[in-house]
Amino acid sequence: MNRQLRVLLVDGSAARRSALRNVVDDLPATVVGEAGYGVRAIRVAEETRPDVVLVSLAGPRDRALRTLL
Repeated sequence: MNRQLRVLLVDGSAARRSALRNVVDDLPATVVGEAGYGVRAIRVAEETRPDVVLVSLAGPRDRALRTLL
């Protein structure tokens, strides 16, 4: 049985999340959620239980790193 990876996209920019979604759509993966940084990203991760979380570092790195920590 081939199970697709469940992916959560995290970035403060909707445009960058859209670009990441386009990349993921070409993979054997499913986007299960999207969020900006911080509490919202953590909440979405808890709700969707993704296999992989893609956190963009294209924006303010301190916000991305705080979300991860």
